[in-house]
Order: sequence, then C-alpha cells, then structure tokens
Amino acid sequence: MTGQGFTAVTDLSVPVDLAAAMGSLWDALTPEGAAMRSPDAERAVRAALDRDLGAPWRSFADSVRARLSQHPYSVVVRGVGAVSPRPLLVALALTVGDLVNPYWGRVPVDFIQEIVAKGPRSPDLVWLWHTDSANWPVPNDYSALTCVRAAPAGGATETLSLDTMRSCPSWRDSELEPLWASDFDWEIDRYLGGGTMTAPA
Repeated sequence: MTGQGFTAVTDLSVPVDLAAAMGSLWDALTPEGAAMRSPDAERAVRAALDRDLGAPWRSFADSVRARLSQHPYSVVVRGVGAVSPRPLLVALALTVGDLVNPYWGRVPVDFIQEIVAKGPRSPDLVWLWHTDSANWPVPNDYSALTCVRAAPAGGATETLSLDTMRSCPSWRDSELEPLWASDFDWEIDRYLGGGTMTAPA
C-alpha cells in the first residue's frame, strides 16, 4: 500500500545459491523433522542453516530482521524459479523466532494453512482488514505468509500499522490513542479454550 502517508514494503530476493541450498537441506529432513512441531526440530534446522549456508545466509537473515524492525514492519521475500515455499517460509520464520501454532494437537492443521477466497457474501470476514492471531490466548509477534498458488485476479496482501495511520495528516493521535491506551475484550477461539482476553489493540 503506497500513497500519501504510506510507505512501500521492501522487496528482497533470495540468491539462487541460497534457494538451492535451502531446498537440499529440506529434502534431507525426516518427515518428523519437516513437520516442525517441536523445539528440537527447530533447533536442528537453525543449526543446519548456519552450518550449511554460512555467512551468506546470516547476512540475508540480518537483512530480513532489519527491515522487520522498522516501519512499515513488513518485507516481501521473493523466491527464485521453482523454489518450494515450504523450506523458504520455515527458514525465514526461524530467523525471527519460534514457529507458533496453538491449533497443533487440537485440530488437524499443517503449519502452512491455505486461505481460500470465500467471496464478499461469506459470514467469515477474515478476508477483510483484521489483526492476525487476535483470537489466540497469546498473540504472535510476526505473521509469515507464502504464495501457495498464483491468484487468477487480485491476490495482493495489504498491511497497515498504527505508525502508518499516525503519519497521515487526516488522523490525529487523540483519535487513535484509544487503540493502544484502552483495553478491549477479544474473543478467544473455542478450539483454544474459548472465553475472552482483555488487552489494547
């Protein structure tokens, strides 16, 4: 999203040799390791990335983290050729923290969940503006999205931060302050225990 008061999201391209090495590393994992459902599996992949990809990988990971630490707190990472999205997504996610999915063990779900367009008449409004993991007991710090297949039309993901809103001349802090200064009741998904959580936006 660009325009007055908006900042374009930075694009990064994965070097060809790194992309190939990620794919080879992933192919060598056991099915249990590739499921990425334990701290041991995450530690093993982090160690393999550092060992097998070395300084070029660490430099690329530093670039990703640097862009996420500054406005607009987003980065688009583009793969190369026929790179599978799974190893790339896992490698990038592990550069900023642990993989988190509270639905594991509660409902059958993979760590890559495909979001299918449901149309404007759907009662599920997740395709509109929303805050990721707002229905979790503990929200995540980062969300990682990957393109599973090219959209026939549209398909763009827009992000909006409070800093972006505050930079727009038409907005005043007095109007936005309740979002970070006031508590709201957030409904927790029934699969995660239900109830509500009280916190600022």
